[in-house]
Amino acid sequence: MLGTWRTSRRELLAGAAGGLAARGALPAAARAAAIPTDQRPDVVHRGRALAVAGGGAYLVVAHHERRTLTVTERRTGRVGTVALSGQPLELAVSPHSVLVAVTTAFWENPGLELVRVHGARHRARLPVGDAPFAPAFTHDRRKLLVTGGEQDGTLRILDAPNFARARVVALGRVPRGVAITPDDRAAWVALHAEDAVVRVALASGRVTRRVATPPLPDRLALSHDGRHLLVSHGGRTAGTLTEVDTHTGHVRTLPAGDHVSAVAWGARGRRLAALGKQNAIVAIDAHGRRRRLATVTAPHGLAVAGRHAFTVSAITGKVGRVRT
Repeated sequence: MLGTWRTSRRELLAGAAGGLAARGALPAAARAAAIPTDQRPDVVHRGRALAVAGGGAYLVVAHHERRTLTVTERRTGRVGTVALSGQPLELAVSPHSVLVAVTTAFWENPGLELVRVHGARHRARLPVGDAPFAPAFTHDRRKLLVTGGEQDGTLRILDAPNFARARVVALGRVPRGVAITPDDRAAWVALHAEDAVVRVALASGRVTRRVATPPLPDRLALSHDGRHLLVSHGGRTAGTLTEVDTHTGHVRTLPAGDHVSAVAWGARGRRLAALGKQNAIVAIDAHGRRRRLATVTAPHGLAVAGRHAFTVSAITGKVGRVRT
């Protein structure tokens, strides 16, 4: 038969004293736990996305599972940190390198935030739907595009100077990367769940072309002349690239390497891909010849300035630079 548990006043006091002693024995841990994770120096801020501004004078890095964005002035090493309202996803720098647009994740306060590069100052936060993904500025700085919407996929076209007014274009399921044509008349968008890329006329908002691709198209990069669209993929095709001739619609597949996390165009028309599981950037020329360029661990994101490509480690947060 179970007895009745009784606690004396002396036992209660002894337990309280023991608790106070235990808390006093770990003052450093208690203090660390009280500091927000984003501000703790012992927490590694892993890289989520990266962009360059001012021709490589500034590096902008968004952090995985953190509400922070850093702007580093490379000449002085000065780092400015900007607090965001949610977890960052993707970045875009305006052509005049004044603003950075960063989308924040659908699971934590989705939206679009604008940050001034010089001084790393927050400028504005804008609503852009329930699940924003990739931002992109037009070359003339008059528009800012944002893909999103997941299954109810959209392209939002925001007008300068304050980007408060937006047109919403229905696209298709799960829009991902976006690339703007050199003349600013159109944009290409990857439809992740429809195995296709589409061309959208920005004046009318109409889809004017659709090209089928291998499964799960993801990130996009458009060549400087607008003739070739480079596409990365998710799933089983994550190790290959698709190159689309935007004039003819012809598609060719390029082997790249294990887990492509980002794509870009480098000097002399080289196709660049960050290989998340090979700690490298691969450079592929027009003839398909490949060069493997060692960089940081688990590179994520890719940005080009001149003959250099930058990426950030998804594990350590360190930025890597390679000559392409």
